[in-house]
Amino acid sequence: DQGRYVVTAREAEAASILDEAERAGVPAARIGAVGGAAILLGEARPLPLDELREAHEGWFQCFMGEV
Repeated sequence: DQGRYVVTAREAEAASILDEAERAGVPAARIGAVGGAAILLGEARPLPLDELREAHEGWFQCFMGEV
């Protein structure tokens, strides 16, 4: 069961997505912005998308001892 999701949307659509989530009783918050090759999360350092991709796609091979 997944308890949390990250959703990306165009800037112009963000407010309506948050409004719809509130009407549905789903907790939602804007946590950052995506642009170029990184995700910007508040005051934290930009998180490069290639690092996220590696973490997402590479964990299973490490878990199985294939790397």
